[in-house]
Amino acid sequence: MVHARHRTRRQGPPCELKAVCFHAQQCAEKYLKALLTERNVRFPKMRHLPTLLDLLVPVCLDAEACREDLSSLAPFAVDLRYPGGKVNLQTADVAWRTCGRIRSFIRPQLGLEG
Repeated sequence: MVHARHRTRRQGPPCELKAVCFHAQQCAEKYLKALLTERNVRFPKMRHLPTLLDLLVPVCLDAEACREDLSSLAPFAVDLRYPGGKVNLQTADVAWRTCGRIRSFIRPQLGLEG
């Protein structure tokens, strides 16, 4: 997996660190929703990762292990879309790595390779 700091160096001008965090949250959200759909669990239109996890845990008990990671990404769904929110390189790197852990957990659950 490529870390945020490496992406910044490789792409010439620094990447928008807020975007790294936002897309990490979006990736986790889409994987959660894919697994919910695969397990035939209906879910409302929402972006709150811990609430989506609450719906998943009854049909995938192991998913509870993702709660802390999902909670750490949850604020990036909305908070960073408005002026004033600042993200440093360390926060973006942690968000990117966290997203990778969620992805690594859910892909095998969906029958997909790493």
